[in-house]
Parts: sequence; C-alpha cells; structure tokens
Amino acid sequence: LTVNSTRRAKWDATLGFVKPTQTIQSQDGLLLVKSLADVVPGGGSVPLMNLIIFRRFPLLYLERGSDSNSSTILTEAQEEKRRQQFEQRRSREIEKISDAAEKDCAKLVDEQAPDQWTTMMSSTAMCDYYEGLSKEDKLIVDRWEERRNSMVTDMTRRV
Repeated sequence: LTVNSTRRAKWDATLGFVKPTQTIQSQDGLLLVKSLADVVPGGGSVPLMNLIIFRRFPLLYLERGSDSNSSTILTEAQEEKRRQQFEQRRSREIEKISDAAEKDCAKLVDEQAPDQWTTMMSSTAMCDYYEGLSKEDKLIVDRWEERRNSMVTDMTRRV
C-alpha cells in the first residue's frame, strides 16, 4: 500500500468490499485524487486525477553565460538563430583548419618535387614555361602533378 493510492475511512465505516456505485464504475475502480494537495511527494503512484490545462506556454531555453552568474532566456526562434550562427562559425573554423593542414601537407610534399616542376611553379608564366619543356620534362611534370595531388590528399586525410 502507498500513501497516494489510499484514503482514510470514516470511523464507523464497515471494513471489507465496497458496493460498486456509479462513481466507482466510471473511474474503473480507481481512487480519484481530488486536488494536488492530496498528493504526497514520494508517496507512490497517483491512481487517477482529472486535470484541465488552461494555458500552454511556448518552449523556452536557458542559456548560461561564460561566467556562472549570468544567464539568458531564449525563445525557440532565438535559439534556432543562435544554433545556425554557431554552425556557420563552426564550419568556417573547420574550413580554415582544413586549408591550413592542406597547405602544410603541400609544403612537405613539394620538398620532394622534381626541379622541372619547382622551376615551373616559381616562374611568372607557368603555361609558357610548360610549353617550352621537352617531352620527357613534360611527362615528369605531369606525373609529378598526379602523384603530388594523391600524396597531399592522403596526408590531409591522416591529419
């Protein structure tokens, strides 16, 4: 027996089974709790309670500041806007870090580059320089370009 699912009987009530009345039948035999004041915290489950909802409030969010003393209450729209701003900042930072890692990897790979490719990259007119190369040098540059791209991609994935 729990507190919330029992009630005191009158002093002169007969103990034992109760005759079913209209009220008991409509509640499927459950004991109706008449007010919230009758509910005891930690007193077990509440068998039956009629509630009427008068007002439904919008969903609110509590945002705590960087110091533990300040906090802000946000509506759902404000929270969504802040979440989008956060996601945009996050994606920009990820992109910056990714670009920096790719540049670092490219520097490491470029240290192994053949002289033809290094000279071509440092020249002001790369297309003209490439056209002036021999067939063998063009083949070296083309192969290096493919190898370089795969090496940078592999190194960037590992980072």
